[in-house]
Parts: sequence; structure tokens; C-alpha cells
Amino acid sequence: MKKDIIAMVLAGGRVDELSVLTMKRPKAALPIWGMYRIIDFALSNLMNSGIDVVGVLSQYKPYSLISHIQNGSHWDFIGRGREIRILSPYKGNLDSDWYKGTADAIYQNLNFIDHYDCEDVLVLSGDHIYAMDYTKVLRFHREKGADLTIVFKQVNPNEAHRFGIGLVDENQRVIKYEEKPKVPISNLASLTIYIFKKNILKKLVIHNAMHGKSFQIYSEIIPYMIENNYKIYGYIFEGYWQYARTIEEYFKTNFDILNKDNITILESMNIRTNPNYLEDSDLPPTFLSTNSLIVNSVVSPGVRIYGEVRNSIISPGTIIEKGALVKNSIIFSFCKISSNSKIINSILDKNVIIGEGSYIGEEVNLKNPPITIIGKNTHIPPYTTIGGKCIIYPDLEDKEFKTKNIPSGTEYRGN
Repeated sequence: MKKDIIAMVLAGGRVDELSVLTMKRPKAALPIWGMYRIIDFALSNLMNSGIDVVGVLSQYKPYSLISHIQNGSHWDFIGRGREIRILSPYKGNLDSDWYKGTADAIYQNLNFIDHYDCEDVLVLSGDHIYAMDYTKVLRFHREKGADLTIVFKQVNPNEAHRFGIGLVDENQRVIKYEEKPKVPISNLASLTIYIFKKNILKKLVIHNAMHGKSFQIYSEIIPYMIENNYKIYGYIFEGYWQYARTIEEYFKTNFDILNKDNITILESMNIRTNPNYLEDSDLPPTFLSTNSLIVNSVVSPGVRIYGEVRNSIISPGTIIEKGALVKNSIIFSFCKISSNSKIINSILDKNVIIGEGSYIGEEVNLKNPPITIIGKNTHIPPYTTIGGKCIIYPDLEDKEFKTKNIPSGTEYRGN
């Protein structure tokens, strides 16, 4: 089938820095801004750019991701000549393995790429938050006659060591690239967005499959291309972009939507999601009681609020009972905050129940407050106090809490 360009979305990583939030899902499936998942940004960007054949490379606990994407209809990836496929590791007679890295994931799915008679392949991460018109990158890529185009963004020089860093010449050709260098050569950070000429990508990943060690695009494919004088160019992106790889970054990124200075930018992103996956479908309208108070917050469909919400993100189906306070917090779907409880500077994963009169988190006047996380499906008993910067593991029942007072900084796994 003839296609100008197809996309391969890297969406399989857990990201250990996000702690219990990625124990049951890949980072790409993590909720953001109440109604969305992080992968919605990559999928919406593809939709808005007219790139309508997409392979999603996933291997770590993919159920949440598969349930969210379904057949791709919410991003218009359904119909003649359009498709989205979840490409998980498989067992076969000849080639089969757990994905060893990003280059190996592409290698194992060359049959999907070969099905399309395309000139270029867009390879991108599915776990970053941004809006981008990929057609502008493609135009740049072809004008330069590039074998590979890498999208970069200028970052704070003090943060550059956390990223893949490129150095470009006056013609924007990449002359050097280092992954997470101790002493960065520039402040141009790779956004893990690449456009390869298809035939060159195939040649490179086949060679890497035979000779590679890390099997990663960033650590082996790109350095190999530079060493062998391939034409690599850097496209500089200047829009909103968030990495959200740590708890602190994820927390801050959620609250970007509550910043009035960001509203215009965020509203222009044209991000779509699947509002009908699993039990999130057919939710009733949001209900706010006459005694409730909501200040500078996102309140999603199906939420019932009888208490007080300040500067928080409330996801679908959550109930906040009378006398309860949620402040500076992120509440995932279908949580229940019982009466007279307080949730401060915390993240509650899906289906968490907070018992009556409990106090979760710590109220401090700091730019970067200590964040407490309650794992998915955990039930906190009534009148329990949990301090700041605590991590409470998923799937804990009331009976597994042998104490009503969990000190700040505790990692609690139950019995």
C-alpha cells in the first residue's frame, strides 16, 4: 500500500522514577489533566498532521494502553487506508524476543513497515506531553535531503545532562550527539522524535540486530550514523513540551493546565482522547452540591462533589463527600474521598478509597512540596494519618494497615 510516511510510536516503557503509578501501566497510559492519557498527545499530533498509519510498540503491561486505544477510531485511525496497530513482542519460528531496545523493537516489526510503500518513517515517543505539526518536520527533513532528522528543543543548561544532547552546525546538521552526558556539549535536547528514510532505517536496524549491544536508537543507531557520515539534521522545536519522567515533573505538568498563562496554549492543542473505554463510558453529568466549593480546579464528567476542592485535578467518576477537602492534589478516576477527610499535595491512583476523617499528605508552603502517592485500588481505613512524601502500594485493603499513623517519607507495602 502506498503511503507518504508512516509512524512507529514507542510506548512500552514503565519508567521506574514514577514509582507505583507505573506498576500497573506503561507511562504512555498514565492519566493527565483529568480526562486524558499521555499517549493522547502523540496520537492527536499524528491525527492533526494527517499521518494515518501508526504502529504502537508496547510490551510492559499493555492492557491499559490497548483498552484505551481500542481500534483508534477516536483519533480517526479507522477506514480504508488508515489503521493503528498495537505491536507487542511475539513468538515465531525464526525471529522472536522481548524487545531489547528501541532499535530492536523497530527491527522486529519490519514486516509492518514493509507492508507500506513509504519514503519515510516517523519514530516517536508516546510518553511526552506536547503538540506538534509533524508535517513541518517532514518538510524540513526532505528539504535537507536528510537520512535522519532529530527534533530538538532548547532546555535549561542545568538540566541538559538528563537528555540526549545534540550539537548542530550553521546548516543545522548534527555533528555530534551524546546520551545523558555528564558535561553537555549544548542545550539541545532530543525529544525522541525521529524521521528516517525508510530504506536507511531498515538497513541500520538489520545491522544493529547483528552487531548491537544496547539495541537502542539513541545509543547505537545515531552514533553509528554520525561516525559513518550519514546526513543527520536537527529540527528545533519551540513550543510547549513536558518530559514528566519523575513524580515532581508529572505533578508540575498536571498543574500547568491550572495556570492561566498556559490556558490559551493548552486549549489550542486539539487533543483527542477515548472517553468511552471501560467503565468511563456513559457517566452521568458532574454534580456539585449547593454546599460544595471548587477553586481553580479541573473537574471531569461523572464527578460528585459535596466538599471542597482547591487547585486540583479531579478525574471521572470520583466522589468527594461532605466536609472533605482536596487541595493541590491529583485524583484519578473512581476514587472516593470520604467525609471530613483531607487530601493535600497528593496523587491518588484509580479506585482509591479514603476512609472517613483521614488526613493524607502534608501542607507546606514550598515551591516543590513533598508529594504523597496512594497506589491503585488501595483502601485507606478511617481516621488514618499519612504524612508527606509517602508511597503507599497498590491493592492494599483496610485490614493490611496495622497503624493509623504513617510518618512522612514512609514506603508502605502493607503486611
